[in-house]
Formats: sequence, C-alpha cells, structure tokens
Amino acid sequence: MFYLEVIIFCSISLLLINKFLTAKKILLHQNNNHQHKDKFKKNIPLSSGLYILLCFIFLSIITNYNYYYILVVIFCTPMLLIGLLADINYELKPVIRLFFSFLIIISIVLLLDILIYETGINFLDYFLKNKVISILFTSFCILILVNGFNFIDGTHGNLALYNILLYFFIFYFYIQNLNLNLYYSGLIIILLIFTILNFFEKNFMGDNGSYFLGTVTGIIVILFYKNSNLSSLYIVNILSYPAIEVLWSMIRKNLQKKSVEFADRLHIHHLILIQFKRKNNNQISSIFTSITIFTFNFIFMKIASENPFDKYYQLKILITYFLCYVFFYLFFFKIRKK
Repeated sequence: MFYLEVIIFCSISLLLINKFLTAKKILLHQNNNHQHKDKFKKNIPLSSGLYILLCFIFLSIITNYNYYYILVVIFCTPMLLIGLLADINYELKPVIRLFFSFLIIISIVLLLDILIYETGINFLDYFLKNKVISILFTSFCILILVNGFNFIDGTHGNLALYNILLYFFIFYFYIQNLNLNLYYSGLIIILLIFTILNFFEKNFMGDNGSYFLGTVTGIIVILFYKNSNLSSLYIVNILSYPAIEVLWSMIRKNLQKKSVEFADRLHIHHLILIQFKRKNNNQISSIFTSITIFTFNFIFMKIASENPFDKYYQLKILITYFLCYVFFYLFFFKIRKK
C-alpha cells in the first residue's frame, strides 16, 4: 500500500506541476539560456526542484520518521531558489551564486548540527576537532557535491539515475530500520518517476533541481555516515562521480587557460553522447549515455560495497575509479572529432 501511495501521489504531482508550468509559460527550458546544453524544439518544464520538495515532504510524513527530514528539505529550500534564479536567466554571476550557496549551506549545517568531526583519517581528524574548521569542511563537502550534481546534469536521467544508485546503496545498509528503509525506497521511486518522464522529454532537472537535490542528498549522506561504522572512504567512493567531475573540470580548464566559471560541453557525458549521436537521434543517444554511466558507477559502487569498513580497500577502489575515469575521458576526448 505504501509504494502504491507514493507512486500515485508523485505521478499526479509531477504531471500537475509540468502542466502548470507549461500553461503559465514559466520555468521552461530556453535554448538561449543554456548554451552549453543540447537544443530542443519545444520548451520543457524545469520542474524537478518543486517536484522533489513536495514529494520529499510527503514521504517524510507518511513514513513517520519524526519529521526530521521535513526540516531538512525546508532548510534546503533557499538552495532551490538559487537554482531558480539561474533557470530564469537572472543576472547572477557564477562566483556570486557560489558565494551565496556557501553561506546558505553553512547556515544549514549549523541549524541541523551535522558537523563532521571524524573521518578515520588521522591528520584530517586532528584539524576537524576545531569547530570552525569542521563547519567549513562539512559545508565545503556539500558545496562540491552540489556543483558536481550541476555538472553531471547534461543528459536525460543522468543525475536522477546517479541519485537512485546512491539511495539504493544507502538503503542496502539500513535494513535494521523499517521506516528509514521505506523512506529511502520511496526516494528511489520519486526519482524513478521523474527519470521516466525525463527520458520522454516531458520535464528536465534544471539548476533548481540539481542545487536542491545536491544539498538534500549531501545532508542525507552525512547523516548516514554519522550513524554508521562505515569507512569515510566508502562514502567518498559512492560520491566520487560528481566530485571527480568538479576536480577534473578544474584541472582541464586550468590547463586550457580557461576560467573555471566557463560552462562548456566537454564533460565526460558530453563526450560519450557524441559517439552515440553518430548512430542515433539526440533523445535516444542521451538515454544511452546516462545508462552507460549508470552501469559504470553501479559496478564500482557494488565493488566498493563488498568491504565498506576497510579504508585501505576503499582507497584502492577510489584510485582505480579515478584512473578509469581519466582513461575513458581521454579516450572519448581523442575520438570525439573522428
């Protein structure tokens, strides 16, 4: 009954939000606002932020999980507003957006009291004993995740599918708590419904969705880590895709002598998309790209989950993932014009 309620509520909510935004001609994808993204013949609702906010609150209520997660999504609402400003092409420079995002995240970290004091890495833990450093470190980690989410939102379903993976592996290790199990499985359903419509180009994530989802997911992962005995490097591994996207983007733009604020079409999903486009139309190519990346990440997360308590094992997985990412990136970058 629980799953049926979630499916019905989320499906109706998303369809109504999409219809409302389309009818009012607000918060729609405009080709001239997204030069670094694919062009589309029709305006498509950027409905994910509003949809996820509504469904997350609904899910928190019906799972009776002491309403803590309602506070989480409410406190993260300002990040949704930052994304909305970007989606409507409000004149807000990336550096200003980054500054205000960091301030908002610091406020959320303090309000929810989710400071990271221990990571299992001795030299880092020594500094994290200082509360100010702990606040900045925790906030910076969430900020990196938010920007990483924004980077990987470039093909149909890519960001949502990645989050489905995250919640699946978190759900896998939380089998002892029924309400929390229901909550995480409900999150998967919410994102799966969005992904299906996204595949058919009925809605897009938009910056409002990536900013909001990145902040909420960052908080959920921190709560998960603080209530488990897992290696901190296991957490790093399941978050490695968006984090490495940010790191690699900074490295290559620096080598190319470009500003890190410059948005381009040279992320790994763009390079893979180019290859699929040679034999398929844009929509199918975009879906194939996201499924390919999903499969790649699933394999690594599954391997990492075989021994989530051993930091040395997790370090090997992290290094392997990074090397594979760089190898495939350079491979697809080299053949993109052939």
